[in-house]
Amino acid sequence: HGFSLGYPGVEMLDQGWSKTETWGTWTLGSDASLTFKPELTDTDALHVYFMVFPPPRYPDPKQSVSVRLDGEFVDTWTFTEADSDTCIHREISLSLSKKTEPPYSLKFEISSPISPETLGLGGDKREVGFGLMKIVEASASSPHLGNACQ
Repeated sequence: HGFSLGYPGVEMLDQGWSKTETWGTWTLGSDASLTFKPELTDTDALHVYFMVFPPPRYPDPKQSVSVRLDGEFVDTWTFTEADSDTCIHREISLSLSKKTEPPYSLKFEISSPISPETLGLGGDKREVGFGLMKIVEASASSPHLGNACQ
């Protein structure tokens, strides 16, 4: 499921997302959520591909994203400026959900959204955290192989 202009993944985006762009869509503010209904009947994991906006330079040069699946905390992703502008891959196991049937709700809580303008990177005033590019389903019968960043 792609999250760029013209891709059906855009329909999954709930709140906290900026407008779609040719590569994907940025989170907007400190919370972003989406509702995901797998196409495969036996999906057991989601592979999330995204890029991180450079984190704030003060006081701690890190960006943290808390991930919730159906309201339950499942992981924290932490990034530094060295991670910015590269495609990053993380896996979310659906077995962590207390729900037995889709759709699933994913919520991302961004610790330090910041605007490009604040960092001196142009006049864009949107406070962004990470840019969602793609989510790939995986299951025992259809394992995720390769790298969707390429």
